[in-house]
Amino acid sequence: MNDERLENLKQKNIEILKAEIGALLFNLGKTHVGFSGWRKHFCTVENNFTEEDFIEEYGYKTFTRYKGYYTIKNQNKETPFKIDLKSIDDKLLEFFNVKINLNKIKDTKIVNIIYGNAIEEIAKEENINNDVIELVNGIFFRGCENINSGIDKGQPPEKNELEKLWISNAFGSFKEDVSIYMLDRQRICFFNKLANKINRLNKEIKDFSEEDWINLRNFVINEIKSWYSHLLSDSRFPINDVTLWDQAYMTASLFKASLAAMVLEDSNVNEYKNNPQKIKWSILGVQYDKLGLAEKALKPYFVDWYRVAVKKIDAKIKEIVEIDYALGNEIYRDETGIYFIVPENIGEKSGDGYNLELSADFCELKEKIVNAFKEIELDEDKHEIFENEFMPSIFVTKPSRGTMNIAYLLENSRDNFLKSVYSKNFIDKCKEESNNAKNYDGLCQICRLKLGIKKEDFVICDQCDKRRISRFHNWIENINGETIWTGELQDKNGRIALVTVKFELKEWLNGNMLNTILAIIDDWNSKKEELEKNLRIKKGNVLNKTMLKNLISTEGIKYTLQNYTDILLTERTIGDRWEKFMKNKLENNINFNENKIEWKQLKNNQQHYKDIAEILLQFLLRKNPSPARLRRIWETTEEFFIEIKNDLKKLIGIEDWRAKRIVWENVVNDERYKSKEYTYKGLDFWVDEKGNVHLISSIEQAIPIIGNIKGKDDFAEITKKIEKDNKEGSKDWIKEFILEEYDTKKATNIKLDNSKVKYESYLPYLSIIDPTPISWQFIIPAEYLPNVIDKIQEKYKNNFKYVIGKLPLHIGIVIQDYKKPLYIGLKALRKIRRDITSWEDIKKVINYQGFKEIQRKYFKDQSIEETNEPQNYYSLYLIKMKNETNENEYSNAYEFYIQPHEKMKRKLIVIDGMSDLQGEEYKEVKLEIYPNTIDFEFLDTNIRRNDIYYEKGKRILGEKHNRPYTWEEWENFKVFKDYFFDDKDTKKQKINKLNNMVSLIYSKIKDWEGNDESLKKLMLSAFVNTFELNEKDERTGQEKRDCFARLFGEGMTWEKLESMKKDEFNKLLWRFIDMYEFWHKALKKF
Repeated sequence: MNDERLENLKQKNIEILKAEIGALLFNLGKTHVGFSGWRKHFCTVENNFTEEDFIEEYGYKTFTRYKGYYTIKNQNKETPFKIDLKSIDDKLLEFFNVKINLNKIKDTKIVNIIYGNAIEEIAKEENINNDVIELVNGIFFRGCENINSGIDKGQPPEKNELEKLWISNAFGSFKEDVSIYMLDRQRICFFNKLANKINRLNKEIKDFSEEDWINLRNFVINEIKSWYSHLLSDSRFPINDVTLWDQAYMTASLFKASLAAMVLEDSNVNEYKNNPQKIKWSILGVQYDKLGLAEKALKPYFVDWYRVAVKKIDAKIKEIVEIDYALGNEIYRDETGIYFIVPENIGEKSGDGYNLELSADFCELKEKIVNAFKEIELDEDKHEIFENEFMPSIFVTKPSRGTMNIAYLLENSRDNFLKSVYSKNFIDKCKEESNNAKNYDGLCQICRLKLGIKKEDFVICDQCDKRRISRFHNWIENINGETIWTGELQDKNGRIALVTVKFELKEWLNGNMLNTILAIIDDWNSKKEELEKNLRIKKGNVLNKTMLKNLISTEGIKYTLQNYTDILLTERTIGDRWEKFMKNKLENNINFNENKIEWKQLKNNQQHYKDIAEILLQFLLRKNPSPARLRRIWETTEEFFIEIKNDLKKLIGIEDWRAKRIVWENVVNDERYKSKEYTYKGLDFWVDEKGNVHLISSIEQAIPIIGNIKGKDDFAEITKKIEKDNKEGSKDWIKEFILEEYDTKKATNIKLDNSKVKYESYLPYLSIIDPTPISWQFIIPAEYLPNVIDKIQEKYKNNFKYVIGKLPLHIGIVIQDYKKPLYIGLKALRKIRRDITSWEDIKKVINYQGFKEIQRKYFKDQSIEETNEPQNYYSLYLIKMKNETNENEYSNAYEFYIQPHEKMKRKLIVIDGMSDLQGEEYKEVKLEIYPNTIDFEFLDTNIRRNDIYYEKGKRILGEKHNRPYTWEEWENFKVFKDYFFDDKDTKKQKINKLNNMVSLIYSKIKDWEGNDESLKKLMLSAFVNTFELNEKDERTGQEKRDCFARLFGEGMTWEKLESMKKDEFNKLLWRFIDMYEFWHKALKKF
């Protein structure tokens, strides 16, 4: 390949985009009410549906095959597709008949790709040549679409047909119902919108410019996403987790990358047509540390600037890859970068591992990506980014027949950050800065790359100062959006909470955890033995006559079982870790170049046949990691965070009056006083460029300072007035006062009172980063933290109930004074998000019944999905038990390779928290789970962040080794708060005793180190005496002691405390201190 080929790709970008439009629309036949999967749900008397009414409205009869949309004809020899288009605008027919000018494949039209695998039935009548048929039926359908369906779906039995059409998230929980209005009516609506879009261009289609085609492509993607996201690809459970959008987008993206590969190398045209099953793809990763950028922010408005800048940079990179070069499409983005499915031939041919350098022939592409980091457009202005402030690393993965290799880029992201692409003139820029150092006050405290001068209380360079001003402009324009002032985020105690909510997704994105989810339920042991026998039959063993006829769709298939096994095992493993595993397993008797197993060379090796049978059956029963399903996984987790963000104000539970700021309109005329910050008795104010004065401290803090308060009830009366918003009399509580300069505290002539006042609502939180599939970080007033934790836990239970213990969610919290440097809290937050290297670090072993009790609490909120018993498909867990060799011990057990490694062949058992059955054979069963956790740190000093270090998922510091706590353990924190805070009459007395007890624990646990038994006796005695747990009536005293014991866990009794092992008791003492620190020291709840 050379620069000429890359230039050719740029010249063909519009042709590839045209083909992409066709690929996105190939599933139109499934948007019909009569399609076989939907017919029984919608074509019913209950829905007032009649065939006559449908014909009258649409002009054709209903059909059951999705191909029928393009093949069935009425008496006028018109298909439903053409009838729809002509009923709206003939120009649509012209649009879809536009030719696509691709190398070596002539006369392809957009509509040909839309036909999908119906093209063979249409080819003769429409005079479609063989090249086009091979492109569509071979490369597009067999090579790309089949990765997302066909073999991948398996064949769940007819009894799994949904009683009511509903869309599941990737983990089995209800997402939404499918509505009849999203079918034919929405299709006609889409065509109308498309026709209007075309007509508004006001030109002939043949005269469309490149920009016109780009806009049309973007329009189709956005419209199809908003439509197809509400439709299913299949009507059977549990494969109702992939939407029509997931399938269409991923298929179109794979096809787009394949076309790019063919344009780059002509030889790929025939190779792909002849062997579509050999088409592979790479993942292009543009990686940079987005969290690291946020950590540089000295002030919250810089957090906002970096967050918006990152979004703009990603958008620019997306435009370069998807439009300028049409290499492929974005498939993933998170805090480590942005990732695309791309051709297999853009990486270096040689290299160790799964991450490769971009080919040297693509230096122009690399340069364009790097340039995207140098300048961005914000607020209609261009902002220069100092050379190498944002430093991307660019890698592609080893090619494979899927997207699982993205996991290698994600796993190595931190190392890859150190391999950034530096611009050529970086050193020259640094020298230029050094030569002018005498004109500055020091290094800019924001970007930390350029020299700056001191403004207000920090050193800032000119470029960062422009960023600061731009954020003020943006804040004013979006005055009701998120705040950019920590003063508004402070609670009544002057504290803010920085929160990170983070999924551990590594084992899902690399496909490992999909080996714990089923698509089909069957008897593992009997099927495995039967399959092994079937495989030994060398000739005439036609697939539809074997036991697999109940596991896959064999209609029209004439393969033998061995042929089918060749295809499935090679296609599903080529290019990733499974390929190497299969080679080792079969002693290289598998040929990935020819997509076949060397059956003759296996001879009568019983172990080889057994291995093949086990892996083949696993691939058929499990949910396979297709590109569409992997996309659904990360979209589900990202949607979880997006929904939390959208509902955060409600989740916080903050009163409406508390989320309002005071604005004095047009009270400053002197230009010298504008665009500056001021203060008054600890309150902060901002004067904008129009002369409006904004209170930027919380209104809760402001009321006692600028309010006319005389009696104890006045505060509550003022909040009621604020609730009235801008009605008459709602501002008369504000007294007259004069602002002071922020730095010198000298009085100004800015006088404020209750005139020219209005209230503005705002969102009482600040996003540190935008939600990603992995995490979201934000800042809220600290006192509302318990509400947010409860609501996040509740939302998790609703969305992920069937995979608890397999989809760990970690909540990390940093609490600090709002006046402390924000970057201190941000760096602590980076640590407390707890980036683990292996899931082994957070693994927990739990007994069978104990886990069922946890599961039961989650399952209480089951809804429509309950009728399909999703727990039998999604709730499979690894067994850890003494006798792991007994294969026939449990009827509901499977034995799968969780990872492609000999040691990771593990038994899994279905756990049903809704079932009360508990056989004796389960008593000894222990399970391996990965629990949800919560950790917190109160930064009473800046160096406290150094306490946050982890080893094997737990804090290293001894006194904080209990942290993080599992969500079940966190329930004890709530019990602790209720115990000491429930009775207002005795609260003060209890708190005094609590303070004394904590002081005693602190002193004795260190002084008596090594005397654990004596310490335990002393502490138990101290608990009884301090909290008066004895009563004259022994039964009453025992109840009081048991009530106190429940601070340490549900079901805990005083007797259990007394008999507890010494080291376990010591852990409980540290937990007691942790609970005290959280509620008393950090949140000041008592």
